[in-house]
Amino acid sequence: LVNAGGEAAGRAAMRQLNGGVSAYVHGLRDRLVDQIARIEAHLDFPEEVDEEFTRTELIAALSALEGELRAQADERRARVVRDGASCVLLGAPNVGKSSIMNALAGSERAIVTDIAGTTRDVLTERISLGGLLIELSDTAGVRETGDEIEKIGVERARAAAAAADAVLAVFDAGTPWTPQDKELLSALDARAICVLNKTDLPVRKSLPGAIEVSCLTGEGLDELQRAILKALDAPQAGENALVCERHISLAREALAEIRAALDAARVRVPLDALSVHLHAALNRLGEITGEDATEDVITRVFQNFCVGK
Repeated sequence: LVNAGGEAAGRAAMRQLNGGVSAYVHGLRDRLVDQIARIEAHLDFPEEVDEEFTRTELIAALSALEGELRAQADERRARVVRDGASCVLLGAPNVGKSSIMNALAGSERAIVTDIAGTTRDVLTERISLGGLLIELSDTAGVRETGDEIEKIGVERARAAAAAADAVLAVFDAGTPWTPQDKELLSALDARAICVLNKTDLPVRKSLPGAIEVSCLTGEGLDELQRAILKALDAPQAGENALVCERHISLAREALAEIRAALDAARVRVPLDALSVHLHAALNRLGEITGEDATEDVITRVFQNFCVGK
């Protein structure tokens, strides 16, 4: 908690201190114990517990668990909460990247002029967005140039964008599409959020799905903030996300075992063979919560199944 870098990291640390993470993982284990108990009941009392029903229910339950654990075992998502995220502004000169940075930062952090090429290096500012710590970077305008200093700035801009968690690709809504704009558009990937800036001017270009923004009037800035948080896929407030590196590692091991069991169930591997993977997954989750698996399974067999009586 002391080392939490932002509000989201602090919330995650408090949930761990208050037992929220243990309670959540206990719930996952509980569902896994149900399926292991069903298999054990069939193996010990095959005439009383139907194998076909057991296998069908097992596949459905494991598919749901696999989806949840896949999200929880996402190292990038955990890092974003724990250490913060990086977001880079990219675009041609004079499209208003510095104005957007200042608007998001809430201060005049970057120099803003009408002179193209004012920003020549990567300028960073840490901001808090939705409780998430974000390192926001303004970069040199991307264009072909003979100026050696500006050329270095453009190279640094591209390198920063390549390493970022999210990219704000900024375009000037008040000018027609340029070859530079089209080149930038073609190079964007899934991390990019397209932003049409200067919508207070007569609009001369449109882009489906882009966030329309005016730093002069403030229009669209709230929508842009929401789009950044969505692109970063940060856990929402109250979500019991795993952020501790050890917990993430154990969850990934459990996920691998559940996937192996799911594959085995689908190709009709004998239930006793696939249950080995489920026990391994249960043990990995138990290392997070400090729970023992054996007694849980035996107790659940006799709680849920009227067998051996």
